[in-house]
Amino acid sequence: MQFDFACHFLEDTTILCRDLPGAVSCPDEGDTCEKWAELVVVDWLDFLMWDDEPIPVASPAEEGEYVVRLTLTQTAKIVLHNARLEANVSKAELAERTGMSLGYVERMLNFRQSTKIESIREALRSLGKDFTLGAVDL
Repeated sequence: MQFDFACHFLEDTTILCRDLPGAVSCPDEGDTCEKWAELVVVDWLDFLMWDDEPIPVASPAEEGEYVVRLTLTQTAKIVLHNARLEANVSKAELAERTGMSLGYVERMLNFRQSTKIESIREALRSLGKDFTLGAVDL
């Protein structure tokens, strides 16, 4: 699964991401479109997670687009979020299945909170899923 989202800039004043249609913004004065695109994509993904909406897989970047590359932990959080929604499991039920507190599960599903990758993997396993890491050529 690919969750590195491509953005394009219109006349260096508007940022668009075709895979996240609601993620449209303009950079603040003094900020670059690239920096602002990263903020917008992360904010929009965080909003989708908060609103219990599935996060789409990103389509391949087209020539000239800027790609917002998520961290490994952010990607794992998306995988957990989508697996939870697919299994129709509430955050409270996920907490019960894992023995984690509801507050911890909510923090685990928040992009702004740091989370150990092992905790995300444990939560995924409680949903009958797992993930692996691998190396790919750039």
